[in-house]
Amino acid sequence: MNRTTAGLLFLAGTVFAQDLSIDDALRMASEGRLAEAETALRALTVQAPNDGDLRTRLGLVLLKEKKLDEAADELGRATTLDPASVFAWLALGDVRLRQGNHAEAARSAKRAQSLAGKSAAGWKALAVLQERIGDNTGEVQSLRSAIRLAPEDRSLYVRLTNLLIEHRNADSALAVATAALNRFTTDAELLRLRGLALYGLGRKEEALDAFLAAMDAAPADEVVHASVETLIEDAGDRLPQLTQRLRRFREQRPASPLGPFLLALASRSPEEKQSLVREAIGLESSFWPAYFELHRLLRGQGDSLQAIQALKETLRLNPNHEGAHFALAELYLEAGDREKAREHRLQHDRLRAGAATEERRRAAENQRLPVGTQ
Repeated sequence: MNRTTAGLLFLAGTVFAQDLSIDDALRMASEGRLAEAETALRALTVQAPNDGDLRTRLGLVLLKEKKLDEAADELGRATTLDPASVFAWLALGDVRLRQGNHAEAARSAKRAQSLAGKSAAGWKALAVLQERIGDNTGEVQSLRSAIRLAPEDRSLYVRLTNLLIEHRNADSALAVATAALNRFTTDAELLRLRGLALYGLGRKEEALDAFLAAMDAAPADEVVHASVETLIEDAGDRLPQLTQRLRRFREQRPASPLGPFLLALASRSPEEKQSLVREAIGLESSFWPAYFELHRLLRGQGDSLQAIQALKETLRLNPNHEGAHFALAELYLEAGDREKAREHRLQHDRLRAGAATEERRRAAENQRLPVGTQ
């Protein structure tokens, strides 16, 4: 580019920028007018070429436009011009990750971590980036930092509790959920997560209390009600209370297969169980848990042929269902079909080995996760 051309571009940018502000450019971006926002920000950077914040905002617009290389260039300049900007480093980490450069993304995240300080928004955004990078230890630390700075942000407690439960850190998950419920006393999702943490600790009666409270707080929520499935067999003398809530859910969500399915698990009548399971299938033919439960009922009645068909439908909808492969192997062996029995037993063993490997990986990772509520 010769000096004349550069001078003309500078003049054009100056004239254009006189009628624009950063707020104008941000409004364009928020309205989805990305090309206009890019043009406006480029014009503003002509006016202020050493403004790191402008470079960051331009980089973010370019990122939204999926212009990754240009975004990386602008964000790289932003971190050079304003090396103390946590958001510039976070944005650069984002674009590096999208470019497939995991090492540089992690490096940018580490730099952002050292700069987040007392910025709750910075820690919260860093946690998102760390999740995408796969840095669960860093993510836990960032979420805890964000909670200390913004204790009124319910979403932070939910994310942290979910993360700890996912990594089998039930003690810490319980502590976080309990602390959150001191502030958000009737929050259905936090009650549900507290129930999951208690269940992970083997405290089933307390877990059921938490789930019942969650169901009362959100009587039409599918996720809340689905979570109680594993405790139905352990409900004991509180089964009537649980059944009452399941019936209420079924009434409020008549189109959901979950209501009749859970009621089938709670029922003590084989005839009612089968009727409810078939009702669930009638409501949603792709609801594979109902087919798997149907196979149990049919097998109990001695109808092996129909049980096999129910299991085959389960696997058509969920090919990696360990239990269905194992049950099919048993039924085929009983029927004398050793070849099919062997095929499904191998599939089961393959899936079981993969699950065991993943469990060991999570256990090792869990040992590195910070514990406690702070």
